[in-house]
Amino acid sequence: MVDLRPVCQEDCQILFIWANDEVTRANSINTSVITWNTHMQWFREKMDSLKSCLYIITDNDKPVGQIRLDIVDEGSAEISLSVAPQHRGKGYAALGISLALQKVMRDGFCYRVVAKVKAGNKASVKSFINAGFKYSGDKIVQNTHCHIFNYIMQKIN
Repeated sequence: MVDLRPVCQEDCQILFIWANDEVTRANSINTSVITWNTHMQWFREKMDSLKSCLYIITDNDKPVGQIRLDIVDEGSAEISLSVAPQHRGKGYAALGISLALQKVMRDGFCYRVVAKVKAGNKASVKSFINAGFKYSGDKIVQNTHCHIFNYIMQKIN
């Protein structure tokens, strides 16, 4: 069963490995390899922040990927994700995105989510569309051509 769980301290190493995967770096806006010290500082900041939600996507309790949402302004968050190399192409990204959207909506974390997908990253484009995101145009982000996708959450009564 695919599920989400909050990131914990023990996930720091696996997140570092996933972040520096060759395909992940190539599909990231910042393609530079991440050093351990930089990762540790980032990890501590995210774990301590009330403006970030980090989740591990699991399948039968085994980690298969990660999703992060960061508040960027009132009620609006930016989403990013990666799937472990050996688990790509199995639909985990779209499922994880959908689960994360349900969770942040239920928790009142945000009502609008933006995804900035590097042009050419067809797998992420497909995942965000399959999770209900709508394409809203292209934008240059840190000198990188990106497709912008939005998800506006509807309250469920």
